[in-house]
Amino acid sequence: MLHNLQFKYRPRARPRQAQMSNLVKKLRTTLGWNQVDFARAIGRSYQSIKNYEGGMQPPTKVLKRMKDLADKHGLKELFAPAQPEQNPAPRPSRASDNQHWHDVLEEILASGDQKTIALAQQSLRVNSQFVRLHRARGVREKTG
Repeated sequence: MLHNLQFKYRPRARPRQAQMSNLVKKLRTTLGWNQVDFARAIGRSYQSIKNYEGGMQPPTKVLKRMKDLADKHGLKELFAPAQPEQNPAPRPSRASDNQHWHDVLEEILASGDQKTIALAQQSLRVNSQFVRLHRARGVREKTG
């Protein structure tokens, strides 16, 4: 049953992600480039650009490349609102920690790297079995 595990997680864009996706598209279209040309310019794949424009948060190094590209083309003011925070606030809640791991999983899936995806699936299967076993033992110990 576990070997047929498929990922169907599609998170909705949060406000910051929506703002970032609008910025990625706005920078690209202001430059007059299609997604393929923009992807080449920042060293990413077409699929990555599509994902960023769809709401996925670009990694910090990609944000820096986009900022440098905007600066190079005289569009510094366009990119100014989306600069990465210097001291991001710590994630205080379990819900935000859960969201972080969902984001990590989404990044792995969006990479399209089948080897990495297979390793993530294998790891999730093993950990899921461990959690189920641990819960089952915990229930027996409490009732026994």
